[in-house]
Amino acid sequence: MEKTALAYLAGFFDGEGTICICKRANRNSFTLRIAIGQMERAPLVLFENAFGGRIHQLKRGARSDMLQWNLMVRDQQIGFLRMMLPYLRSKRREAEIALAFLENTAKIGFGGFQAKRHPELLVEREELHRLCKEAKVIKDWRKPTTSMVKL
Repeated sequence: MEKTALAYLAGFFDGEGTICICKRANRNSFTLRIAIGQMERAPLVLFENAFGGRIHQLKRGARSDMLQWNLMVRDQQIGFLRMMLPYLRSKRREAEIALAFLENTAKIGFGGFQAKRHPELLVEREELHRLCKEAKVIKDWRKPTTSMVKL
């Protein structure tokens, strides 16, 4: 893929996308969620064609016309994050944390059943979950970070 196309997609994802390490309530199970919510289908189709994933319509109250692109397959997530990382600004830290999470899950899988036998990996996942949440704290856009001004 051309650099200009990657830069465009990364900019779009920076503004409209989300990276979340989700923990199931009362479980030692974590998943990585990479998604974009959008009213228009065309930009989401660009992501679907380039990286895979799936577009579906959200059915939540008044926002039933909202579409969402989700990337759930681990190998696709890794490829997406590695391709986007050089171009991301506001979500760069979240992407780095997500890649560390995927490296952790490669050791024993996502679920809590196997993870119970490896408490040190659960501790690491909890920490990555916390770091990802912290990275989402609204930044003061009047004071750009180093990664935001680096062009």
